Amino acid sequence: MTEHLSFIDGLLARIEGPFSPRFIVQPLVALFFAFRDGVRDAREGQSPYFWALFTEPAHRRVMIESGWKSIGKVFIVSIVLAQA
Repeated sequence: MTEHLSFIDGLLARIEGPFSPRFIVQPLVALFFAFRDGVRDAREGQSPYFWALFTEPAHRRVMIESGWKSIGKVFIVSIVLAQA
């Protein structure tokens, strides 16, 4: 239990540290892209991403490539924020 408390304490201490903008902005950017992609999938009548990965094996390869394309944007933002 003490390992979990020290992890949480360390995590909360980073809010005021040198990477504090990244700690807040990166999850917000990830949420933005996930929401945007989810809305687009819903408009196109597609199944939710993770559900479709397991239930539609014929489209799995295309979906994984699309997922990496979306995740790549979040990685780019995190790298830019790490340099700030």
